[in-house]
Amino acid sequence: MKYYVYDLDNTLHSPFECDDTEDEDKYYASFKKKHFLKHLMKHINHKQCIFTNGNYPHADLVLKKLGLRRLFPKNRVVSSDMFEYQYKPSPESYEKAIERFNISDDDEVYFFEDTLENLEAAKKLKWKTILVGDNSKTKEPYVDWKFRNIEEALLFFKIKEKFGKK
Repeated sequence: MKYYVYDLDNTLHSPFECDDTEDEDKYYASFKKKHFLKHLMKHINHKQCIFTNGNYPHADLVLKKLGLRRLFPKNRVVSSDMFEYQYKPSPESYEKAIERFNISDDDEVYFFEDTLENLEAAKKLKWKTILVGDNSKTKEPYVDWKFRNIEEALLFFKIKEKFGKK
């Protein structure tokens, strides 16, 4: 089975899309629905999960604001508060995600993330690593692909599956 595991903050949305990170009300009010991203995700035929260092109330609210909440039931979200605040890149946090998402050694996992340290930890698990965001100019050996935004990444993989070599 193939999994698409997404980080939330600065991966499914850009920090430049949020007006004010100091004022919580303004921060959450600045999120806009991501209709194109939702359309792309609805047409992915793999298990999709959220793996975030944020807490669950934050993840739930951001997913609602982005218009993506229905795509990610609670059993497809791992947040730091679910497991005694185990944060990426700690190996324990990845173990919790693997357990919660029922990922086996035979599964192929694509991990979309904006933080290099978290991708390096994922690569040790033999996950495919996709760097999303401003760091896309880096040349780290543990990064398999780099994209400016999540929509670009998902389009690439959709086209690759449709027209790439089998």
